[in-house]
Amino acid sequence: MTGPAFTVTSEEVSHVSQTLSNIIRDNDRVAPTASMYVEVIADLVCPFCFIAKRRLDEALEAVQGPSDVSWYPYQLNPEIPGKGYRSKTT
Repeated sequence: MTGPAFTVTSEEVSHVSQTLSNIIRDNDRVAPTASMYVEVIADLVCPFCFIAKRRLDEALEAVQGPSDVSWYPYQLNPEIPGKGYRSKTT
């Protein structure tokens, strides 16, 4: 089964094309209305978490829009004593 046939004039195509072009140009000048929300769960003494934080900072800077970052602590090894471990020397 096919739908009804219809024709489109070249003037209509031109009008729609011009309208879409104007929308795109107008939207280039509009400030973003959405805000990015990021939740980060990290162990702040972990070197990989530190690298990820630096990359997150760079990404947020590249986006250039409003953002909100919430930080939540996570301990990778909860068995670590309060004074830490002795370093192993050879």
